[in-house]
Amino acid sequence: MKVAVKERVVDTAARLFYEQGYTATGINQIIEEAGVAKASLYQTFRSKEDLLLEYLDKNRTEWWGGFDAFRDKVAPGKPSLLALFDYRLKLME
Repeated sequence: MKVAVKERVVDTAARLFYEQGYTATGINQIIEEAGVAKASLYQTFRSKEDLLLEYLDKNRTEWWGGFDAFRDKVAPGKPSLLALFDYRLKLME
């Protein structure tokens, strides 16, 4: 159950941070849109900053995982280096 709350909160925060920016996104808005109790959020994250760090870590992990999978499909060396640019273009589609 706690994992589901954490995922909902992080996913909601990610969307709101992207749409509105970190500063403009309030913790009460995250709670309301995630559909969680304030106590549940604060049992999972001590602060909005902790939530931001979790979001950034998840984003970094997903980005590098996707890039590694993309890069594994190309030859080593120069094509592997150029895959970085191709991956960025793919993400913008």
